Amino acid sequence: AALTALKPRGVLAAVLYSGQVIGDGEKQAALDFFRALPLTRYTVLVCEFANWASTAPLPCFVLKR
Repeated sequence: AALTALKPRGVLAAVLYSGQVIGDGEKQAALDFFRALPLTRYTVLVCEFANWASTAPLPCFVLKR
């Protein structure tokens, strides 16, 4: 729903936080959704911490073209 409301050249920011390993499935589902967005309409940036635990917050940005 947020992507529908997003205007052209708008940015959606989301921080994925699994909290613990048990929340990893939800984080992966959100990442799969972001990665499946068509490149012709969206640019997706996922910022990953290279030396933090896999449960660290994961900032994501979706830019609508």
